[in-house]
Amino acid sequence: MHTFSLPFGKEKIKFELPEEQVAGVLVSHAHEYKAPKSEAELVADALANPIGSPKLSELAKGKKNCVIISSDHTRPVPSHIIMPQLLAELRKGNPDIDITILIATGMHRATTKEELIAKYGKEIAEHEKFVIHVSRNDEDMVSVGTLPSGGDCRINKVAANADLLISEGFIEPHFFAGMSGGRKSVLPGIASKVTVLANHCSEFINSPNARTGILQGNPIHEDMLYAAKAAKLAFICNVVIDADKKVIAAFAGDREKAHYAGADFEMKLAGVKPVPADIVITTNGGYPLDQNIYQSVKGMTAAEATCKEGGVIIDVSSCSDGHGGEDFYNNLKNAESIQKAMDEILARGRNETVFDQWEAQILMRMLLKFTIIMVTEAPQQMVEDMHMIELKTSVLLAGATTIGALLGGASEEDCRKLRRFAIELGLAFQLQDDLLDSYGDERLGKAIGGDILEGKQTYLMITAISRADEPTREVLRSTHRSQMPDAEKIATIKAVYDRLDIPRLTEQQISLRFERALGILDTLSVEKSRTERMREYALSLMGRKN
Repeated sequence: MHTFSLPFGKEKIKFELPEEQVAGVLVSHAHEYKAPKSEAELVADALANPIGSPKLSELAKGKKNCVIISSDHTRPVPSHIIMPQLLAELRKGNPDIDITILIATGMHRATTKEELIAKYGKEIAEHEKFVIHVSRNDEDMVSVGTLPSGGDCRINKVAANADLLISEGFIEPHFFAGMSGGRKSVLPGIASKVTVLANHCSEFINSPNARTGILQGNPIHEDMLYAAKAAKLAFICNVVIDADKKVIAAFAGDREKAHYAGADFEMKLAGVKPVPADIVITTNGGYPLDQNIYQSVKGMTAAEATCKEGGVIIDVSSCSDGHGGEDFYNNLKNAESIQKAMDEILARGRNETVFDQWEAQILMRMLLKFTIIMVTEAPQQMVEDMHMIELKTSVLLAGATTIGALLGGASEEDCRKLRRFAIELGLAFQLQDDLLDSYGDERLGKAIGGDILEGKQTYLMITAISRADEPTREVLRSTHRSQMPDAEKIATIKAVYDRLDIPRLTEQQISLRFERALGILDTLSVEKSRTERMREYALSLMGRKN
C-alpha cells in the first residue's frame, strides 16, 4: 500500500492506495531542497545582495515616505520574517522615513486585524501604519497610464503618491499569470477593479499562453509588467517556500530582474512531467492557500494538466471560509448549463468583464472536461451549486469503493450506485462526527467544541444560520472570533443549537443518509451475499449493530 498525507487547512488527511493503482506521484521538489541557511538569514542575504538594484537602505535616502505593498491573508508569505528586515533596512538608510504598509487584497475581502496580527506579529500589526486596499473604492484610485490590453491602469493613490514604492511577496507557479510574485503585487494587488477586470478578460484567460509557468507571450503577464513600471515599483523582496511554508530561497532587487531570477529557481524545483491518469487527487497546499473554493481552483488546474479528459479530479481543500467570492459563486450557481455559461463568458469583450468571471471561466473549463469532487469543509449545497460533488472526508471511501468496483468488473450502473452508497455513508459518518464534536464524550477521543472554536462550517452551524434570525446569526458568526473564554464560546453556540433544535435535526439527517446508503446496496445487480461485508462495514463505521 502507498500511504499519502495531504495538507487540509491546518491539518493533514491521510489515506492509502494499492501500489498498482498509483500511476505516479507529482510533487514539487521544493520539499526536498535543503536551504543552506535559516529563513531569516536567506532574506538578510537577499537584501544585502540585491539583483540589478542598489540596496534598499540606499534607495531610502532622501525619501519622505515609503509604501510597502504586502500580500494579504490568502497568501502564505512569511511576513513576520520579511517585514521586520524591510523596515530595518529602510530606517537604516533613513531613520525619519514615513512608512505605510499597503495590504494588496486584489479582489479579495479585506484583511482583518486578527489576520494582520497572525501575519506580522503583534508588534508590527499594532505599531506600524496599515492601509487595506479595496479595489471597488473608486475614490481611492488614480490613473497611471493605459495597459497594453487597452484598459485604464488605475492603482491605489497611496502607492501612486509614494516617494519610494517597494513590495514583498512569494514566487510560485500561477495558473494564469504564469508565476506569482514581483509585478503581481501591483496588478491585481493594489489595482482598481476597472484595471483588474480589463486584465482578467475572457480573451486573455482563454489564451494558451495564460497558463502555469508561462511568462513569454502571456498577455496577462505583459499587462502586469506595465502596471508595475507605471506605478514605479522600485524594489521587491520575494521568497520561495516549501510545502511547510518555510523559506528556502529569497530574491531582492529590481522588480523584473529579481523576479525572473526567483521564477527560474522555482520552476527548476516545481516543474514536473505529467502522468496521464483517470483519477487525479490534488491539493492547494493547506492553510492559508485552501481557505476558500476561489483559491482552491488553482490546485485543480494542476490536476487538469495531468488528468485524462473525461476523468475525475479529487480536490482536497478545507475551504473553511466558503466560496471566497460572491460573484464567483453566483457565476456558477446561476448557470443553466456549464457550456451555455462558458459561451456567454467567451462572448464578453475586454471591457465587459464581470467580477470573478475569470475564476468561474477556469473552473467551467475544467467542469466541461472532468468530474470534480471536493473533500472540503465548505457547505455541501454551496459545492453542489457550483456543479461539483461535495464529499468532505467521505471522498476517500467513495473513491476506494468506486475503484474496487471498477477493478472487480462491476457494471457502469452498479459502479454509479456504489459511489452513491459511499457518498451517503460518508456523509452520515461526517454528520455523526460533527454532532459528536459538540455533544459527544471526550472519552471517545474527540475534544468537545473544537469545531466551534475553529469556526468550522459544519452541518450544525450551517443549519443554525439558516434557521436563525439576524441577531442570532451574528452571534453564530462572531463568537469564535471573540475574546471570551473557550468554554463560554462553546456554551454560547450550543445554547443557540439547542434553542433551534439542531441536534435533533442532525440526528434525522444521519439516519436518513445511513438508511439511504443501506437501501442502495439492495438495488445492486448482484447476490446479497456479495454485499454483506459492505453492509457490516457500514454498521461498524456508524457504531451500530444488526
